[in-house]
Amino acid sequence: MRSEPADPDACTPPALAAFVTDIALSLAVHRGRSAALIWPEHEPTGLLDTLAAAARTATGPVPAGPEADGLAGLLHTALGGGSDPVRARYATSPPRVPGEPAIPGEVLLVPLARGCDCRVTSAVRPPLRLRLRKGDVLYVPQSSALDVVSRWPAPCPLLVLALPRRAGQPCAASSPSLIASATSAVRAASSAANRSAS
Repeated sequence: MRSEPADPDACTPPALAAFVTDIALSLAVHRGRSAALIWPEHEPTGLLDTLAAAARTATGPVPAGPEADGLAGLLHTALGGGSDPVRARYATSPPRVPGEPAIPGEVLLVPLARGCDCRVTSAVRPPLRLRLRKGDVLYVPQSSALDVVSRWPAPCPLLVLALPRRAGQPCAASSPSLIASATSAVRAASSAANRSAS
């Protein structure tokens, strides 16, 4: 799904802006360097349930629908914008297609219900096994591969957010400007929400 940059004049719920900020602040430390498990302090009410309902109707890895546009667009803005969008798609744990390959590229993985087990492999670090629960966010850098290896009894719908490369950087290393960008995006979103509520 192609996401357009978030419109700063649009009404963005403060909880969604805070959720994206929690993610962006973690990426400011880990992006391009190492995998990271993020526990956002803020979850937009109903967002994960809405995404989970849409993901359950998907068959295999497919682009997410407009229900993911707000999240992808605001994340695109928090990461500094640019011409390449954040692309959102759905997947399932365990994969519905036997032998489905590892999820490639620099991604964020979000379990939308229950949870899943994951394995992150890298040429320079030992394999990392993690158990994610609903709402956790796993960041995987370009240099690593992500396999969903859940053995939980019921399937878990997943949101995969593929991050764009930043201009001039082969692997999107982080910088302090990411924190400033994320903070600015949240301020703009909160300001818009406050204007709308007035």
